[in-house]
Amino acid sequence: MIVRQMKNKDINPAIKIWTGQFKLYCDDDTFPKYWQDNTEEMTELLSLRNIGNELEKKLMAVGIKSAEDLKKIGREEAFARLKLHYPNVCLVHLYTLEGAISDTDYNQLPEGVKNRLKNFSDSLK
Repeated sequence: MIVRQMKNKDINPAIKIWTGQFKLYCDDDTFPKYWQDNTEEMTELLSLRNIGNELEKKLMAVGIKSAEDLKKIGREEAFARLKLHYPNVCLVHLYTLEGAISDTDYNQLPEGVKNRLKNFSDSLK
């Protein structure tokens, strides 16, 4: 498979194969230190609470390819990107992103959090 065509679901198995091959044929002296220090598995977006197929596709389309990307970028930046490319995303999407990051069902978010997120969403209108 051409690397450019790999999708997130292909990356983790590829890393496992690559790591397995290294363990079979290499030792610590032959494996570049950069790869030892900088290789980590990416967690699929679908593994996060509240993230379904459609939201995953939209997040990937705006450059958010993994759970780590979403957590690093944060809910507000992710929502702003989504809103720019998909003007019909709504406050519930922002709640969903918050729930994905905090591992909470979006409909169980505390009122204070929902109010803060609503104010942010309103500021983008």
